Amino acid sequence: QGDRAAAEQTLRDGIAKLPQVADTHYVLGLLLAEDPQRPEEAYQELKRAAELEPAVARFQYNAGLLAQQLQHWEDAEKFL
Repeated sequence: QGDRAAAEQTLRDGIAKLPQVADTHYVLGLLLAEDPQRPEEAYQELKRAAELEPAVARFQYNAGLLAQQLQHWEDAEKFL
């Protein structure tokens, strides 16, 4: 739990400094997706990564899968 919290804080610090780096949003989204209490937060980070780097298939795919799980149908269709 402590390592996860530290990792999350490090990623958030990185986003605060360089918000245009899609990889950081993506990794934070994956980390948050591991917590069943935080799927919407995870989705927002994955979505941001996909928007920043639309040519990266894994960003689109994972954002789409989580959008589908959250029943954000329009976004799921856009990303998948």
